[in-house]
Amino acid sequence: MTTVGQVLFVAGGEAVEAIDISDPSLPVSIGQYRGGELFPTRRLFLGGNPRFDNAHDLVYRDGHLFVTAQNDNQLGILRVNDTRILELLEKPMLP
Repeated sequence: MTTVGQVLFVAGGEAVEAIDISDPSLPVSIGQYRGGELFPTRRLFLGGNPRFDNAHDLVYRDGHLFVTAQNDNQLGILRVNDTRILELLEKPMLP
């Protein structure tokens, strides 16, 4: 996970998530990427549905999230273009 401005980005399993931490006592999910398109090689079947378990570490830089794959040594890049997230990235974290 990584923090930028007032956003906490986390990666794990099949999801990359942005969480608004402008009020640290009340974190709010404001965006998610879910799906196997980023790292399709680690496919599991849970309840008869395909699930992807591969997102691991991430870094934010210049409007992009660089996400590593835990199981197959790949790198995925997601562009951050949600205006709510971009606005919170510009705000400094409150002490």
